Amino acid sequence: MDVALLVLAVTVAVVAAVGALVFAGSAAERRRAKALAAWAEREGWRYDRERPELVDRFSGDPFVEGRSDARATHVLCTELRGHRVLAFEYRYSSSHHDGRQTRTATHTHTVVVLPVPSGAPVLELREEALGHAVLGPLGVHDLRLGETAFDSLFYVATSDDGFARAVLDEDVRSWLAGAGAAAVPFRIHGDRLLCWDHRELDAERVRASARTMVGLLERIPASAWEGAPKAPEVRP
Repeated sequence: MDVALLVLAVTVAVVAAVGALVFAGSAAERRRAKALAAWAEREGWRYDRERPELVDRFSGDPFVEGRSDARATHVLCTELRGHRVLAFEYRYSSSHHDGRQTRTATHTHTVVVLPVPSGAPVLELREEALGHAVLGPLGVHDLRLGETAFDSLFYVATSDDGFARAVLDEDVRSWLAGAGAAAVPFRIHGDRLLCWDHRELDAERVRASARTMVGLLERIPASAWEGAPKAPEVRP
């Protein structure tokens, strides 16, 4: 076979394969969107296939800063025990060049957001040590509460020790110890409580996370919000 014809044949085959993969992916996403919309209608939630304005609304982990191909899709909203709930799938890709080749990875997260009294300082809780490259400009630092059992389970980061201790009182610490991984990671900042995981959105997991975050909010004493120094509002 002529070299030019061989190159053309290979090119056509590659383009056809890529096209088939894209079509299959789109079809799968359409089926997933239809299933989520049906779940939302059945369970009394609202569903939107995509809301681009959410991409730049939040900062800190798991969100990527600067220009990216990030998307906020499969958005679910409801009200649960008097608390508004917003959940969505946040996905972006990143590239890394190791000196020989460039590798591209896709990062997928499920994010659940609830409103809190406005102006709260930063308080973040995880099961692993924190990195504060993103939150560092906000004055975030690690905090150990001095309770061995709790400190062995969780890592706390905050921009205000008094606020953190007021939120994480004895009742909340005891509840978090029982809830374990279901409750973390989460972050309070400005006018929102936000939690996330590193998986694609699943409606039942979203509902479980929302219930857990509502349970957390219902246990935080009102005095914690009333006595908190007002932090700058988060964007936008």
